[in-house]
Amino acid sequence: MKQEFLRYQLNRVIKSEYYESFDRYIPTHELMAVIHPMLPSEWVTRQSNVWCYVTPFGYKQPRQGWKIHISSIPQHCCEVLQVVADMLFAEGIPFKFLRDTRLARLSGGKMWRREAGGKFITIYPKNEDIFTSIIEQLRQALQLYKGPYILTDRRYKDSSTVYYRYGGFDGFSLLTPMGDRRHYLVSPEGDYHPDMRMPYFTPPPWVDDPFPDNEDSSDSPYLKDGRYRIDSALSFSMHGGVYIATDMTTNQEVIVKEARPYTQVDEQGHDAVYRLRKEYDILRLLSEAKVAPQPLDLFQDWEHTFLVEEFITGIPLNRFFVTHTPLMYGDPSDEMKHHYLCTLKKIWMSLALCVAKCHEHNLVCCDLSITNVILRDVEEGCVTLIDMESGFRNGTDRYSSIFTPGYSTRDVNQAPRFEDDIYSLGAIMLALLLPVNSIYELDPSKKDTFLEAFAMDLGMPTGMQHLIRSCIHPDPSTRPTAQNIVECLKNLQIEIVPEQPLVRITEEQLLDTIDGMVRYVMHNADYYRTDRLFPGDPILFQLNPLSIAHGAAGVAHSLRIITGEVPKPVLSWMLARTMSIEHIPPGLFTGTSGIAWVLLDAGLREPAERLMHNIQEHPMLWQSANLFTGASGYGMACLHFYRATKDDHWLQQAIRVGDYILASKQDAQEGSYWLDAEGEAWYGLANGSSGVALYLLYLSIATNDSSYLKAGEQALAFELGHLGEIEEGHLSVPRGKVDAPDHVLSHYWQDGSAGVASVLVRYWAHTAKSPYYHVLTRLAKDTCKKYTNFPCLFKGLSGLGNLLIDMYQFTNDEHYLEAAHRAASGVMLYRLERPNGIAFPGEQLMKISTDYATGSAGVALFLHRLAHSEQKLNNFNFTLDYLLEPDSKTHLCKDSSVMV
Repeated sequence: MKQEFLRYQLNRVIKSEYYESFDRYIPTHELMAVIHPMLPSEWVTRQSNVWCYVTPFGYKQPRQGWKIHISSIPQHCCEVLQVVADMLFAEGIPFKFLRDTRLARLSGGKMWRREAGGKFITIYPKNEDIFTSIIEQLRQALQLYKGPYILTDRRYKDSSTVYYRYGGFDGFSLLTPMGDRRHYLVSPEGDYHPDMRMPYFTPPPWVDDPFPDNEDSSDSPYLKDGRYRIDSALSFSMHGGVYIATDMTTNQEVIVKEARPYTQVDEQGHDAVYRLRKEYDILRLLSEAKVAPQPLDLFQDWEHTFLVEEFITGIPLNRFFVTHTPLMYGDPSDEMKHHYLCTLKKIWMSLALCVAKCHEHNLVCCDLSITNVILRDVEEGCVTLIDMESGFRNGTDRYSSIFTPGYSTRDVNQAPRFEDDIYSLGAIMLALLLPVNSIYELDPSKKDTFLEAFAMDLGMPTGMQHLIRSCIHPDPSTRPTAQNIVECLKNLQIEIVPEQPLVRITEEQLLDTIDGMVRYVMHNADYYRTDRLFPGDPILFQLNPLSIAHGAAGVAHSLRIITGEVPKPVLSWMLARTMSIEHIPPGLFTGTSGIAWVLLDAGLREPAERLMHNIQEHPMLWQSANLFTGASGYGMACLHFYRATKDDHWLQQAIRVGDYILASKQDAQEGSYWLDAEGEAWYGLANGSSGVALYLLYLSIATNDSSYLKAGEQALAFELGHLGEIEEGHLSVPRGKVDAPDHVLSHYWQDGSAGVASVLVRYWAHTAKSPYYHVLTRLAKDTCKKYTNFPCLFKGLSGLGNLLIDMYQFTNDEHYLEAAHRAASGVMLYRLERPNGIAFPGEQLMKISTDYATGSAGVALFLHRLAHSEQKLNNFNFTLDYLLEPDSKTHLCKDSSVMV
């Protein structure tokens, strides 16, 4: 999850309203201004992603070998590049470098992946002799320069900038079922070996380190001559880790924070070590105030600096929200609301007191957020501030630009003020109602929109609302002081305001919104681009531009259902793209099966069938059984093709999939499960047993073969045998790998309750088994929500709402239709008005997405189905529900699919 979040955070550096490819990043010219005057006439440059490649014309790159990485602090980048380039031009050795110093600064910071961190220049010697010669020359030439430690590599001798590792040169990679590519090395025997880019030195087994005595660090779990024993890690980043440790002299549990030199360098040249030392000083300043951990020690071990501080027992505020908010329940009682608001009052008061004491010490906290506050005691609401390295002591410190997006509006070019902390306090208050703070940067008016909704649904008294509004007021001079907030909260009485009945969004309002979404999608189609047609999630640029989940096929599917057709320019763009098995995996939501399904429904039978025939020979078709990327998804497409074309070939292919699934199942006490290509088993619809069960249900109906139904029930039993209970009568689904040590419960379609319930309701409808219904009602309760962090289909509120419409249609219980309307009212809170239509934010809410999985294409389909709830349209999410109908042999799908 951490890596996924970094993908969104890093995308913020590209100035666009949409998530973008780093090929669209516009660098400064300072580094190219170094290279161009030096560039020999027979050399060429090429810019791709964050890199600029520099090679001799016609140079043939070896597949793999020992490569050299050069690190540099941003202030030295131009000089280091000039020194290195001059040497490499003379020796005829190709290289690449980060496109500007801003990227170099980011590569040493917490937003960059650790396995890529610190790499400013990469050098590709043709053979080992050249490698051993040039690396020594580089060491001598760069002795005066400094750079961050490169975690994947081994440092060369005593250099602070020169590192090496064995790895791929030519980017050789193989497709994965998700559609991204994994880099491989080739062993002397011709076997493929993953190019391991771990945050530590990991050469492949067939090579020997050219400098075997070049050890430069210790893996001992002890620090400071055995004083502190590292027991576990809380987090890792490029600039260092945070660990739980034991002080061996006192036997007390402590927190140890690590800072690596020359990492996370800011515009003033201050690095992580500087900030850790500053944090130590700030903690000493606040030690008597007892608002932050007590500082216990500060020392250097090897080249890293370590801060030892008091271990604070408790949970971060973000985890408190997840486990305590009454919004996790569909219909929380007034007692639950009152208890939560009273707890919030205590937390807010404790937090305001902490901030007031900081201000008394002339300290601006600068980076207050729900992840930087530990709740020590839930009932008492007592909090402690952590991660104080961004603090600003008036008259002492130079200010930095470090802050948490969504929790600050301060101008980073001006000195921090106490009023900036007050805004952060208000932002935390809002986040403890629902942590959607990122959307406030897309549209500041959403602060009022969400606050009004929270206030109504939680019965929040007007005094609490007024306090939040005063803290986040755009005019800093009108914000209260921290002490004012304390006094206000002391006098605040918590009395629940009676809940108002739900006012349904009218059909006209829904249709107007959908029309605006379609206009926005079509206006922002870019037919001149090849990397994508519609704005989507940033993972789109690692996968392919056509898939259902993130590419053009998902948006085309949405447009066809909503408007009755796919615009011809969209189809033309799709058909012009490469769809070979070397570039696109076979999966339903990630690859060719889904693309073919969409083309078939759009009336393009010939190209659709050609794609499906190609899949039969796809090398990764039989690597997993799951619905999202594996054989079950392909089987679903085969059944759909059989239904539409009456070609028995597709039924035989579907049976072939079924037989593979039966042969590859793993049996457990609870039921049956399947392993993916990596040998892992998962929970949830997309990757777990319930997705396979859904396919087996449809196949059993299509073939009238009960063996598939029996296997499907065993698959479903495995999923149901691992459900978690939130409270009596309220079940949920564990998220992730089956053998993971700890599981978070999920209510989403892709990996949680909505997905498993969508399978369970169909088994109940087909078999009429009452135990299924008993579990179903308790599982569906987990989806009766108005609020989730995102409005999207796969991992958001629209996916929950779509399941609730399923529940209404299969059970005829109006309660579920009402719950679906409630979900829609929550979705509409995220609506963004734009001059060319209506948009919705994508995952993490930082930018707009129009794709099927995370953006407005999926949201629009949920709202469309809800607007036509009386017509009872079949589920649009690539189900085969026409097979469940009594006259399924002749009945056509209600979602306007036609026989081709």
